[in-house]
Amino acid sequence: MKYSVYTFIFGKDYDKLREIEHPDPEAEYICITDNENLHSDTWQIICTDVGIPDAKYTGTNTTIRRSYRARWTWYKYTHNDIVVIMDGSVSIINDLQPLIQHVSSYDAMILTHVCRNTIAQEYQTWITSRSLDEKYMHMFANAVKPFDIYTDKGIFSTGTMILKRNQLCIDLSNNVLQLLKTISNDEDRVDQIYLSYLLNTKFFNTLDICFTTFEYLYTKYFNLHYHNSDVIISEFIQNCDNHYQNNKIIHLNMDL
Repeated sequence: MKYSVYTFIFGKDYDKLREIEHPDPEAEYICITDNENLHSDTWQIICTDVGIPDAKYTGTNTTIRRSYRARWTWYKYTHNDIVVIMDGSVSIINDLQPLIQHVSSYDAMILTHVCRNTIAQEYQTWITSRSLDEKYMHMFANAVKPFDIYTDKGIFSTGTMILKRNQLCIDLSNNVLQLLKTISNDEDRVDQIYLSYLLNTKFFNTLDICFTTFEYLYTKYFNLHYHNSDVIISEFIQNCDNHYQNNKIIHLNMDL
């Protein structure tokens, strides 16, 4: 089955492009970047300043804005009906065809978050670890009322996603971009908060989603690395698994 693998590398020295060890002839591998010197033997490199053309959206042309713009406009650069969207910190370690075959009956495959279960918890992590101004959490909470950001609705990860090229998934992506435009600042990385909000509200009864966990996906099909490093985050899954157990959060299992 044909599919696309899509990634994006922006800025200097934050992420590295990871070559595909065993390319699938049924797949196209596309990397969006602002680095004119980036070359690859396995990826098709598309060099573009995705942040510049839409000044109303970008505010300032930051690396994070460019990355957001690239992530959520995947449908402009890929050509197949199923698209694997992954961060630069992710590498492929196994044949994706069994995964693609299974997910093909859904609109999307989305990862449940490993360590947090509410939008408020996600915001607090960014406030503590990345000095995000707390006002953005309050701005979001006010903008989405009566939705309660403190309720255990579930947080979903943007690190690796599989989306169908259909209008629902394109609308979801455009809705994330719209929230980024109207609520976020230029340096926060909260698009998975907006994704989680949309999946719990507007798209809850419309998208047919296959949910899976980090424990499954990042042991069978992908590796998760430290940014701009070949080192695999081997302790990450175990630490998050302990967090799940300590907080009595139920695991989701996908039988493949």
